[in-house]
Amino acid sequence: MRGLIVLLCSCWWLSAIPAHAEAPAPADIERKLRTLLTRCLAGTDECQEFDFRVPAETEDMQQVARSVKGLIDELGEHGGAEVLPLLWQLDARGSFDAMQAREVIQTRSMLRALATRSCAPPSNEEIAAERAGLGDFAVLRAQGGKLVAVRPTPEELEDLSYFLVAVREAGPPVGETHEPGGDWRKPAQANASLDAADAELRSARLRGDIRGMDTAARRYLVLLGYPAPLKASEENAYGWHGSRYASVMREWAAVQEDLGAFSEAAALYRRTSPVDGACGTGWEITLNEQILGVIRTTEQHAGCRGIVAERLLDVGDRYWGDLAASPPYGPTRLREAGFDVARLYRGALVTRHRDLPPEELKRVLSAAPEPLRTDALRRLQQRGPEAWEKRVLALEGFADVGQRDALDPLAALALDSLGETQHRAVAALGILAGRPRSDPCSKNHVLGGGSGERRPIRMLGDQCATALNPQERDAMATRLLPLLKAKDGQTREVTAKALGQLGSPLAAPQLRKLSKDPYTRGGYFSEDHTRTYPRYPVREAAADALSQLKP
Repeated sequence: MRGLIVLLCSCWWLSAIPAHAEAPAPADIERKLRTLLTRCLAGTDECQEFDFRVPAETEDMQQVARSVKGLIDELGEHGGAEVLPLLWQLDARGSFDAMQAREVIQTRSMLRALATRSCAPPSNEEIAAERAGLGDFAVLRAQGGKLVAVRPTPEELEDLSYFLVAVREAGPPVGETHEPGGDWRKPAQANASLDAADAELRSARLRGDIRGMDTAARRYLVLLGYPAPLKASEENAYGWHGSRYASVMREWAAVQEDLGAFSEAAALYRRTSPVDGACGTGWEITLNEQILGVIRTTEQHAGCRGIVAERLLDVGDRYWGDLAASPPYGPTRLREAGFDVARLYRGALVTRHRDLPPEELKRVLSAAPEPLRTDALRRLQQRGPEAWEKRVLALEGFADVGQRDALDPLAALALDSLGETQHRAVAALGILAGRPRSDPCSKNHVLGGGSGERRPIRMLGDQCATALNPQERDAMATRLLPLLKAKDGQTREVTAKALGQLGSPLAAPQLRKLSKDPYTRGGYFSEDHTRTYPRYPVREAAADALSQLKP
């Protein structure tokens, strides 16, 4: 054990380096890490050295785990392609930090490439040409409680033209490719060939043999028909979160990226399903990782125009070490290149409601007056639904980028939309205009941090200069109050939540009337799990909102 303690002492150099010291050499970090993990790397099982949170045999082992984590983080901060084999070896043995370090390395690689690639916004000539071909486009508006198809306004056409030029080179949506026949409830019979390819992949990962991983992953997917649509019904292995072929495809995308095969890596990242198993938890994290991979690899083989849609999702709002000062994955890259980001979101908003089920969208377009009816249906057949608003989460993006300028348009959208589009508009407005936790002009102000299920939205109340005063929040609440009488229970629910966020006491009388709202969705188990009780989400949302209205 004394030898172990000596090794520990040699690793605390990480925290002792002065801020001005020269960065440690990746080879030195790797050598120290391999020395600490000699026992772990000699085996094939998950290693205790990767988790200092679980009980360990000795306090020394917990300190080893802390040192290992610090060293892996250092590999990410200072390493390059030369340390990727070791990171794969650590991932194969249960390290949660190894792939995060790999992602930091690949992010830095992308940023170096950006300096050598041009990125130009739509030109006036491109916009004019696109606009000339939009005579057959129909925008969907809510009128009299239903959607109708009408011609866009001139302003909408200008914004839509700008957006469509910007996304002209976009690939298919990330993670939405359907491999026919796959069903976790009906796995195929045992398949020795697939099992052997999977064992080969695992063996190569344990060795850190990236080219061997490439060969094994390709063999696995070719057995299922790749590059054609996979014969997913032949998959014989499913985990709790998804099929083995999806896991292999996701891993192969990362391997292709590590080998510099950026075009194939981008296609694989786009194609892989983030969830196709019995449990849906964690799918959003997986999807976001695939989106980041698409952005990195596309930037390095095709440039920025191919991933405008993915950058508008702004999924890279997270800690990136020394890269955090310039978020590498969001719309900052577009803004710095001269794109009008707010206009991109406005253009996408023109396509709202087009994420309707196919038959319903066709029905709405079929009710348009001629010649728009014929033109719009022909366009639908040729180009598909063009549901860009939902794809780039333009409602949330417009709220985040527009800030105060987005308030009135967002309120209008909340009142003049239907279904999920309306619900998202109301929710975005509640976040954007929400009452801050404390006085934003005080030195002791606690940031609200914004929120949003997929696309983050910065709160106006986080800054003294932008925060709404009580009268403005009262006015916004007054505009939303009629939605508490909507026939749709989900509309009443999301409106109650937004009114709670706004914090206007004017909403209290109407919210109290919802204490017996009849809308139910789902239920609760009794403590002994012998009975279920209905859940009343509007009542719950109203009660929670009333609690937020208290001073």
